Amino acid sequence: MARSVQFVAFALLLAAIGCGSKTSEVANVAPGENQSTSPTASPTDVVSQFLDLIRRGGEDSNAGILLTKKAQSELKRIGRTVQPIGSPDARFTVTRSEPVPDQPDAALVHSIWTEPNGEGVGTEFQVVWALQKELSGWRISGLALEITPNADPQIIDFEDGQRMAQLLDVTESEIATSNDQSGSQKR
Repeated sequence: MARSVQFVAFALLLAAIGCGSKTSEVANVAPGENQSTSPTASPTDVVSQFLDLIRRGGEDSNAGILLTKKAQSELKRIGRTVQPIGSPDARFTVTRSEPVPDQPDAALVHSIWTEPNGEGVGTEFQVVWALQKELSGWRISGLALEITPNADPQIIDFEDGQRMAQLLDVTESEIATSNDQSGSQKR
């Protein structure tokens, strides 16, 4: 059971930050087109909008605009983009925001992502989003994902492209191995 929860969590991460040759999504959004581009949007508003865009998916989700400029640059450098998950049955709850002590331009936003499983029950993941205040407003720089309740969270720094690429490469190979095993069991 724990292995399947870990697999779902990493699949969720991989789906959110996927492969792609798409150019920077920032250029595709006109100023004022997206409510979250407002410099006055709160950290919880930015995370809520990001999660909604990822949940609903679609080719033009423009979720990447809600990442810091450095995170956008790093994703572009490693050939990744924010990808829609396309799981409209997923649910999220943003529970609270808190400032980072001694860092007035940093905030942590807590959320619960509930991903439906095949049994009619959802699997819940605690996710804490790291945000930085930029000229364009609050933007997401990373996350901490609780995969299992008694283990340290998986920390993903969107601004560390090299580490993110390593993590995603491992995740892709784990998913491929899992898919290979599932396919051979069905035969």
